[in-house]
Amino acid sequence: MNCFSELDYSIYVDGESSSEQSRQIGLHLQGCERCRVLVDVLRSESLLLSLLVGSEGEEFAPAPASRSVVGWSIAALLVVAMGWQAVASWLRTLELPAAVSWLNPLSTDFWWNVGSGAVFMSDMPAPNMAVVTPLAGFAALGIVALGLWFMRRWIPHTMVAAMSLLVVLAIALPGNALERRKGNMVTVARGETVNDTLLVMAQDVDVDGVINGDLIVFGRRVSITGSVKGDVISFSRNLELNGTVAGNVYSFSQSLRIEGEAQRSVTGFSQTVELPTQGRVGADMVAFAEQATLDGSVQRDVVTFTESTSVRGKIGRNLRVYSDRVALTPPAQITGDFNAQVHRRERVQIAEGVIIAGKTDVHIKQVRNRYERPGFYIWKVITLIGAWLVGMLLVTFFPAAFGFLPKTGSELGKHALIGFLVVVAVPVAACILAVTLVGLPLALITFVLWMLALYLAKILVAATAAQRLFQPTVATPRAMAFPLLASLLLVWIAINLPYIGGLLGFLVCIVGAGIVFHWWSSRVKPVVST
Repeated sequence: MNCFSELDYSIYVDGESSSEQSRQIGLHLQGCERCRVLVDVLRSESLLLSLLVGSEGEEFAPAPASRSVVGWSIAALLVVAMGWQAVASWLRTLELPAAVSWLNPLSTDFWWNVGSGAVFMSDMPAPNMAVVTPLAGFAALGIVALGLWFMRRWIPHTMVAAMSLLVVLAIALPGNALERRKGNMVTVARGETVNDTLLVMAQDVDVDGVINGDLIVFGRRVSITGSVKGDVISFSRNLELNGTVAGNVYSFSQSLRIEGEAQRSVTGFSQTVELPTQGRVGADMVAFAEQATLDGSVQRDVVTFTESTSVRGKIGRNLRVYSDRVALTPPAQITGDFNAQVHRRERVQIAEGVIIAGKTDVHIKQVRNRYERPGFYIWKVITLIGAWLVGMLLVTFFPAAFGFLPKTGSELGKHALIGFLVVVAVPVAACILAVTLVGLPLALITFVLWMLALYLAKILVAATAAQRLFQPTVATPRAMAFPLLASLLLVWIAINLPYIGGLLGFLVCIVGAGIVFHWWSSRVKPVVST
């Protein structure tokens, strides 16, 4: 028997259906569990919409409605909080190679990069700028968000959304005029002057002339032999700087080589970072790489997060190394302090003739198996409870999601295939959107939704196991509380097993992502079953 369309159910919930259609829908709901769940969801959405619309009217809402709004607000805050703690849990336990450890925002490497970036973008060399600048920025954004929240009674929701979008665009878009060039090969010829910020998308990029603004480039090979008066932001396979950059250099590439001069700071996220003897950096240098070779001159501080660091040049102030191997060879000269954090003391080699004017501090970092740390189990229990609370919120406010759990092996395979495409394709699409400045806010939103889907995936897979193992009759908080908790415990144990836990976690993610996609797609088109 064919189900009614979602539009028919929406009209039925609003009380606008004819008496005959209401009778037919009522008879159909008696024998169709999925449609009953859908009607319950539509009723909840209708109630929430009426509460939100009523709050903008001239009359005050009655007391029960206010309490409902408060309850919904608390529930939304709980969802956000649990989602964040889940993402934080995943990032905290994420084990990345040293060359890409900066990807983890809960690691010291990441925040050192944030602080260093704040210092590099400022003309103030004070060391406390690395702390003050990010905190001031977060505080300003928090004040703006809080102000919009308290002004929601007097400002329409569409105006708030528009203002928020303007804030995001103001952060994402450059302030200068922008000139765009694209093609297989783009050249700024010798004698040519570009007076605006230049955005280039090409296979090969050669800059022999002068760019008076910033250079933002996406390419395979980038060569700068001319002059750039602003900053250089490069997403490329190879970046070679043989000319002069008056601003900062930010390189996301496979290899970064500086034979010319960067008058301010250099931040390299690369496989290899090279500063030959003739290379010069006028301020600070931060290298996130597999290998960093510094034979040239850096006027201020150097920080490296690498597998191997080799220094033969001159460091104007301090050298701080987080690496597996460090080699200082003559004529290396460090005017300030030398600090190294390694796993073994013998992997720090300081040859005779190296000059270190300040203190030398080599810290041995002990690596313990995560299963030997009590904090590992404590944190897993915290994340388990958080996932269970989020699951209870899903059962309470979005019970329709549990109507799309796979019930047969073929459905499970279909969800896994769709989920694999979601897990792989969505971040690729987000990266493509991020290439265009206009699409950057949409790319960030896509990435956040993707992360949320990956977190919900584990909960929905646990719910599938709960239905198979405990067979609750209905998807209600009372019926699902214990089955969901027990199934989450099984999932948490499986994805944290040695050796095979990573593979099991990936399988859980792709199956759960398929369920999330199937649930989302059902909200776009009417549900029809045969």
